[in-house]
Amino acid sequence: MSQTGISKLDLKRRNRTEILKLLVYHGPLSRIDIARNLKLTRAAVTIITNEMITQGIVSEIGEEIQADGKRQRGRKKILLDICGNYRLSFGVVIDIERTHVGLADLKGITLEKETLYANGLSLKERINAACEVIRKWVSRNSLSQEQILGIGLCISDNACSVLGYQYKEECYRIAREFAVQQLNFSIMVDGTAESLAVAELVFSQSGARKPENIVLLRYGYDVDAAVMVDGKVYKGHTGKAGRFAHMVVDTQGELCFCGKVGCCITKMSVQRIVEKIKKMYSKDRTPYLYQISGGDPQRLQFTVDNLKIFVMDEAVQKLYQEALSYLTTALDNILNLLDPERIILFGFVFEKILDLDMLTKLMEQKHNWDLKDKLCLSCISDSRIHLAGCGICVSDLFLEKGGM
Repeated sequence: MSQTGISKLDLKRRNRTEILKLLVYHGPLSRIDIARNLKLTRAAVTIITNEMITQGIVSEIGEEIQADGKRQRGRKKILLDICGNYRLSFGVVIDIERTHVGLADLKGITLEKETLYANGLSLKERINAACEVIRKWVSRNSLSQEQILGIGLCISDNACSVLGYQYKEECYRIAREFAVQQLNFSIMVDGTAESLAVAELVFSQSGARKPENIVLLRYGYDVDAAVMVDGKVYKGHTGKAGRFAHMVVDTQGELCFCGKVGCCITKMSVQRIVEKIKKMYSKDRTPYLYQISGGDPQRLQFTVDNLKIFVMDEAVQKLYQEALSYLTTALDNILNLLDPERIILFGFVFEKILDLDMLTKLMEQKHNWDLKDKLCLSCISDSRIHLAGCGICVSDLFLEKGGM
């Protein structure tokens, strides 16, 4: 007769997983609060957490302080939290023109990072270059196999297309197989926006309950989005949910590389805007840019830090305003269709160019939305995008396995 049910090991792993997720999503908690949240006995929580303390996974970080700043009377509540340095993970993000590599702990503290300019390189060449950086860090930091959770490899849909792959699943498969040949670590592969959404949930230090129904919108050289429902990335029936870049916002617009007309990416991405600026560059249409470059377009350097100077010319300002208009239209569609608890804004456009208050006012004026408590910047800066890869490692290889 076959036996059904859950083994003691599976039950132990499940309880450890729930405890670790609680600490990640809600912040440091006492044993009694963990027991109350998970509907476990205090004795069971004590046994489990004491074992994890012995293993170095969690630690006691001090007595709980009440909201009024006073210590609690009676039996003291000792807070538990995850030890950030228990394990480390590598994150690799392959963008259209760049590859970002980083090393971080369980709290998202970056220990190493490097950006590789990879325009024109194949997928395997990019992964090989990233692996060389990882080998260098392993040697320099004397890292053992046991210290490393794995490598999170993230590739955006648009990067897959630019690299010559019609289907992202094929790109992911080839990327994973090649990375496994290069390095003897566990390899996780997913989309960049999806991984950023996971990393947002794992690494944000809000000190309160984290929203689990979100849309993460990425806006920079690339444009992308991910939808998260109940703390899980929603990918849809065929894995195409959240394809914000190819949401049509102008039926009379330009042809996109996906074959459709008027996609968001053709109207909004910084890469496309820069291409349009280069085409209109002249003494008459862009006098400011013409002056500062001495009439030589090759002297124009488009970087994250100097993009604001490119809106000094009226013709460029119109491009900027057009992109902003399409952004608000796309946001309106997202809000009406998905009704997320929070929209997380990631990317250097939101960090350095577009004022969040201005975006909130525009959404109120144009689309009658009050988004003061719904829009917020990502806890992950654009310069730390490698945390997308680290985030899926922590989620799948640490939290889901109960740290075992």
